[in-house]
Amino acid sequence: MIWFGLANRAAEAWIGPGAIGGLLAGDGEVVSAEPARRIDQMAGLVDEPLAEVLMTGAPDAARDAVAGHPPLAETVAAYVDRFGDRCLEAL
Repeated sequence: MIWFGLANRAAEAWIGPGAIGGLLAGDGEVVSAEPARRIDQMAGLVDEPLAEVLMTGAPDAARDAVAGHPPLAETVAAYVDRFGDRCLEAL
């Protein structure tokens, strides 16, 4: 975090406010950003009724609801195969 803070201040001084995000994101192909991109993709497949079920926090209901949406189920399975149980804000 110290190095990020120093880099952020330098980028703002040399380039302008908010510059650090563009410098660190680069072309967006950073491997550690892939889980977030995939989670965003999954979120785009969720409709309102499914979101209601997922937000209840009931694991069995969520599993069954996702299974009832094949495109989402396939995307979730591919995510778990690739990343295991990583999630946003895991750290």
